[in-house]
Amino acid sequence: MKQPFLGFVVHLTLFLVPMLYKGSAVGQEVESSNSIDLSMNVDLTSQYLWRGLVLSNGPAIQPGVEMSLNKFSVGAWGSAAFQAHDSKEVDLYLAYTLSAFKLTVLDYYYYADTVIADYFNYKKDQSSHVIEGVIEFTGTEKIPFRLLAGLNLFNDRNNSAYFELAWLTAVGATNVEVLAGYTPQVGYYHPDRKGFTNVGINMNREYAINQELTMPLRLSLTYSPLIRQTHLVLIIGLY
Repeated sequence: MKQPFLGFVVHLTLFLVPMLYKGSAVGQEVESSNSIDLSMNVDLTSQYLWRGLVLSNGPAIQPGVEMSLNKFSVGAWGSAAFQAHDSKEVDLYLAYTLSAFKLTVLDYYYYADTVIADYFNYKKDQSSHVIEGVIEFTGTEKIPFRLLAGLNLFNDRNNSAYFELAWLTAVGATNVEVLAGYTPQVGYYHPDRKGFTNVGINMNREYAINQELTMPLRLSLTYSPLIRQTHLVLIIGLY
């Protein structure tokens, strides 16, 4: 399969699959299982840290939009740092959720203000896109663990894998994750090392502003063994 055609298929799937059911949702006054739900959110983070990798040296704003129908969801997410030299990101994803399991295909796109790549360039080793497949067990009351496995499917010569295990608990109204992430390959997460990319704790709490708006807060204390750095990151959201 030619890579430009792969890009066309990815975008066609991400944007058009939910629209196949649009007619069943239009004009319905009573919420049903066949109705399309559209949600938007924005986060302000003191630093963009992803799987132990530092993707911004300072604050960043991160908007997102998601459309869901039954067990399917499709969305877009972005990150733009306040410092111009930091790279920017626009991601698309398609997800299917079944009980406590979630299967997601993500299209990561990175660019900088100085060099803006062609968004629709999916030529191997020339594209600014990386496509990853992720399967996740999100945990239950009886099994308070989250397990994630991701594999790079496009534009990564090593087809790097990432595994993350998190223990889920609560302290009062604060939800807590104690997690560790691991990669078995060199290259994508670090040019010379493989191993644990991030070990840390996430503390999440939500505050209701009114009946329609919620402000979630996340405080993350993370040690990144591959780059040997420790980070304390605050994320303020608005949903």
